[in-house]
Amino acid sequence: MIFDLTIGCVVTPRQLSDVFQYAFMRWKLGVDYIPNSRLYAIDTRNNGKIQVTGDRKIVYLGLGTWKVKD
Repeated sequence: MIFDLTIGCVVTPRQLSDVFQYAFMRWKLGVDYIPNSRLYAIDTRNNGKIQVTGDRKIVYLGLGTWKVKD
């Protein structure tokens, strides 16, 4: 599987977890799995976190920040 994480790419948290280890996702990519809930918390530009499901499309903004795709 080829995976390219560039600014503006659209992925789901579940796709990220298939490719990257948990620690890398949490500390470098800003995507954290919430145990026993099937949700992920993503870091946003305004230093907040948003909870999303694993199949929700998110857009990479760079420096470990994301936004939810409309």
